[in-house]
Amino acid sequence: APPPPPPPPPMMAPPPPPPPMMAPPPPPMMAPPPPPMMAPPPPPPPPPAAAVKVPKPPKEPKPPKPSKVKKAKEERATYKALGVLRGSRAITYGMSALFVVGAAYFFIQAMILSGAGPSKVVEDYANAVKARNGRALFDQNLFPQSGRNGYVKSDYLSWNDIDGKKWKADVSWKTNSNVAVLSLSFEGATNVEPIKVNLKATQFTKFGLFKSYENWQVISFAPVITIDTDQMNPRDDLFINGALIADVESFNVGYRGSMVVIPGKYTIELKDYKSGNIKSVTKICYEKSDCSLSNTNFS
Repeated sequence: APPPPPPPPPMMAPPPPPPPMMAPPPPPMMAPPPPPMMAPPPPPPPPPAAAVKVPKPPKEPKPPKPSKVKKAKEERATYKALGVLRGSRAITYGMSALFVVGAAYFFIQAMILSGAGPSKVVEDYANAVKARNGRALFDQNLFPQSGRNGYVKSDYLSWNDIDGKKWKADVSWKTNSNVAVLSLSFEGATNVEPIKVNLKATQFTKFGLFKSYENWQVISFAPVITIDTDQMNPRDDLFINGALIADVESFNVGYRGSMVVIPGKYTIELKDYKSGNIKSVTKICYEKSDCSLSNTNFS
């Protein structure tokens, strides 16, 4: 037998109806804007004033035309004034040029003279006096008389008062002169006066325009010890600064009674050949006359 038909599907309840649509709320009622404020109408213009007539200024009188004579005088005066100005300008330029040339000349002259001083001879003389070296006596620029007197050994030239002292050299020299004065002093040396000597240079012209100096040398007499041996026994011995020179007879033959020394202090002693007694005379020798012992009595 055929199968039985399937049972019918169950009946579904219909869907509920949708909720009723709500109308949107009406927009709020806005108050209408107030009407714009109108500006008050401008006041009516004042009535036009009556026109005022301005009087015209009076015409200035024209200056009278200068006469031909007066005009000619004015032109001549103007020409003279311009000529004076042109002349003053030329004078100003000329004086300026002369000033520049003069300043350049004096500047170059000062530069040349700055290197033409006696610095070299001053240094050599100061070193000779300080070192007490007898070889310096044969420098004719420092000791002009050294060639006409006897030979002096360095043993006779010692000067204990200046040992270890610093020397100071001062030069008095005017740049427009070829002569100068050297003053040599020793710091800390007691009873020692400055040694002063005169200097002189040869003047010549440089580049045909500028003055200069060269060959500075000492022109003072070199100190010379002069001993008169007439009152001495020829067999007595002579000592200078503790060093034996010779006996009196040999001194007369070898030194002719004098010899050049470097400036300083010297002690001259005579030793009697019989008794051996020593009599001394001390001299400070800066110049020739200071060292003369011709009137000394050694008997």
